[in-house]
Amino acid sequence: MPDNSLFPAPIVMREMNNEQIAQVYDVWRLIGCVTAKSIVDDRIVDFPFNALFWDLVLGKKTSLFDLNKIQPEVAKNFVDFQRMANRRKQIVQKVSDPEVLERQLSNIKTSFGAPIEEIGLNFTLPGDPSIELKPDGTKIAVNLENLQEYIDMTLHYTFHETLKLQLNAFKKGFNSIFSLESLKCFSY
Repeated sequence: MPDNSLFPAPIVMREMNNEQIAQVYDVWRLIGCVTAKSIVDDRIVDFPFNALFWDLVLGKKTSLFDLNKIQPEVAKNFVDFQRMANRRKQIVQKVSDPEVLERQLSNIKTSFGAPIEEIGLNFTLPGDPSIELKPDGTKIAVNLENLQEYIDMTLHYTFHETLKLQLNAFKKGFNSIFSLESLKCFSY
């Protein structure tokens, strides 16, 4: 994390055996218990959780801009990608002539002047190419047509799929001591 805060590492449960899943679950359940117990007992425990972690624990909706809290460089690129996807959508909705459409779409470039196809992205999680966003994701190149799908799937995996086990375990442990619902009144 850029601010040295704590945030769970992404994991894919389908690549883990039952013993590994149980071990990760037990660790995060214990962290949830200890965190709740420290609140109940009015003790200071230095767990500098990332603000996004708490947002996810409390069930807040996430967006592209939340990516900046955990991966600022990736977020910067994804804002650029979203701009490109939005521009593509506008052009496709407004232009009916195929030649004009093709010409205008070919002018959509990243902020550093490259077409998205030249970046060499595929449907894997940025920073962890072992996590495929869809079956055979390593073999599916990102292009202007599937860019929005890539953005959506990356955000879904980053904020939900790869954190599901850790978040559920933390919530279970926390709720066994103190209700998470009680904390929602303190969130903004």
